[in-house]
Amino acid sequence: PMRISLSTAPYRVGKSIDKSKRMKNTKFLILMVAGLMAVQCTPKMSPAASPDSGKMEKAMAPMTGLDVVKAYLDAIGGQEKLNQVKDIQITLEGNTAMGSLTMKTMKKDNTKMAMTIESNGMTFMDQRYNGSKATVSSPQGSQEITDENALDNFRRQSYLFPELNYLKDGYKAELGEMESYKGKDVQVVKITTPDGTEIKEFYDPENHLKVKTELEAEVQGMKRTVINETADYREVSGIKIPYSLTISGAMPMALKLDVTDVKVNSGLPDTMFESN
Repeated sequence: PMRISLSTAPYRVGKSIDKSKRMKNTKFLILMVAGLMAVQCTPKMSPAASPDSGKMEKAMAPMTGLDVVKAYLDAIGGQEKLNQVKDIQITLEGNTAMGSLTMKTMKKDNTKMAMTIESNGMTFMDQRYNGSKATVSSPQGSQEITDENALDNFRRQSYLFPELNYLKDGYKAELGEMESYKGKDVQVVKITTPDGTEIKEFYDPENHLKVKTELEAEVQGMKRTVINETADYREVSGIKIPYSLTISGAMPMALKLDVTDVKVNSGLPDTMFESN
């Protein structure tokens, strides 16, 4: 499983802040960070029989997991359109037991990523990856990531549209049995990456939108299933983006985030991904 191990030592700020409360707030927010995966997008239904025929085809070729992934990519704009995206910046906002929260994610060239998490005006987490070096900063200080498993996680998070990689050699997309999700049957695809990481993805068979992703992760030494639920897809620069994200499993309670801003091909500078 993906391993995420972050220090939860209390940070030192003004004397007026109670130490025990400060530690609880920091632990809550750091655990929450572990569940904040890359926000992803989505697909067009396979065409039905010609309306002139007056009836549906009696039989269709069996659908595969790769067919579901390809349909997903078609619906968000198509592979050609997606490959024209060089950078993307997404801002999300939500509320936690500790107050309001703002998360910004930036990605460039499928090789660089940055993420900041702020709550009540304070930056609790700043992650940056420039393609070779990754750093994680918090009020406690800054740390360079050297563990290869952790670096692999940063590489995966730098992908603008991870589903494009599923079409490459080394990836497997296995179609599973239909499962029930919020009262309706959805398609299930199990993705296996070249390094053996397994990702379970759920797609609405009617509109082909991705509605949920499950990934096993190790958070603070404990195995957890991190769940991302996506909804409210909207078109931005010809690409569909989910404007609603709910994350659960890697934190004390589910976190609901809403997208407030999306910028595509804004020309993010490389310096944005260097450690501060």
